[in-house]
Amino acid sequence: MVTKIKKSKVQDKLSKEKLKLQKNPLSHPSPKNFRHGNDIRPRIIKSQFMKFPRYAQLQRQKKILMKRKKCSPSLAKFFEPLNKNNFKKIFRIIENYSSESKKEKKERFQKEVKEKMKDDKKKKEKNQYILNQDLII
Repeated sequence: MVTKIKKSKVQDKLSKEKLKLQKNPLSHPSPKNFRHGNDIRPRIIKSQFMKFPRYAQLQRQKKILMKRKKCSPSLAKFFEPLNKNNFKKIFRIIENYSSESKKEKKERFQKEVKEKMKDDKKKKEKNQYILNQDLII
């Protein structure tokens, strides 16, 4: 008669853990050897060590893009800042073309309405009767 040996619960847990830890040896990469004549040492990426602030990143990106970009001299002059005197002259000109405020708009509409009312009264006085004719051909 064959007797069955019962495994303890602790041994069952350990064996299950070992099975989980064991993986296919083909899927594991072998450890790299960076000594002379073996694997090539990876380059160090310096941006990993320090994160630059956003404005610094934008400055650098803009500088790189401007170097790459070719543009005509007529456009290139707009990439340089104006001096103070020229800026003031241009700003005065631009102020004339600024959009009107709410108060100015309201005043303008009121003036237009008043003028229209005056014109309507004059027209009624002049042309009380209007004759319309339709021609049928």
